[in-house]
Amino acid sequence: MAGTTPVVFTTINGEAAVAYGSEWLSKSRGRTYGQRNGEEFSLENAICLKASDKYVDVHMTDGGALIMSMSLSAMEKVLDPDEWVRISHSCIIKRDKLESIEVTYTPHMTKCFQVKLHGTLNRMGITRRYVPQARLQFPEAFSEMESEIFERRQVARRKFERSNDGKTLGPLI
Repeated sequence: MAGTTPVVFTTINGEAAVAYGSEWLSKSRGRTYGQRNGEEFSLENAICLKASDKYVDVHMTDGGALIMSMSLSAMEKVLDPDEWVRISHSCIIKRDKLESIEVTYTPHMTKCFQVKLHGTLNRMGITRRYVPQARLQFPEAFSEMESEIFERRQVARRKFERSNDGKTLGPLI
């Protein structure tokens, strides 16, 4: 398959499909399915798609993974944007598998967002480029997280004011 590029095309029923050598991925009647090594599979049980060199790892709910020999961007053309959300250049997650969005800070106090998915222990980072898109796709998760941060800041402000005879922290917190 060296030198072969994925072919994106439209099926008879007007749905998008992608083929790469003997592998293919298609959408029909709202279901995304594909074929790899002669066996068909469904993306209904997938959690996320991660790019890995020239391949895509399809992580499933049962803990297994499939390796597809096509690019993440080619697969993205077939996926339903209401079901799948891109969170970085190398990761697309299934919308209904989102458990939470958490914020962390680097040692230089840069805000980083991380996604926790149902059925996984790992967290995946949302890169800066995809944060606005994630805010639109998951408004309830972001508002819940940001209200929690606001409450923590208010508690910290009250503690500071009590310990410093009513002096305020100013606009910083």
